[in-house]
Amino acid sequence: MTEPFDRQWWRRVDLPGHGRVPIRVARICTWTWMCSRVDIHPNDQGYRVIGDAVLTALSRRR
Repeated sequence: MTEPFDRQWWRRVDLPGHGRVPIRVARICTWTWMCSRVDIHPNDQGYRVIGDAVLTALSRRR
């Protein structure tokens, strides 16, 4: 998988129950409750991705 917040918005991936969708849509559905509960807040996986991204950014600043 590429960086979590990359710019490959045009790339399509399979999202179970939704078919082939842009990767950004798949990530929103995978990392938040948006597609299952219509709630944009992150789920556990989303918080993990966000936390890892923050830790990586902080470690690069040293």
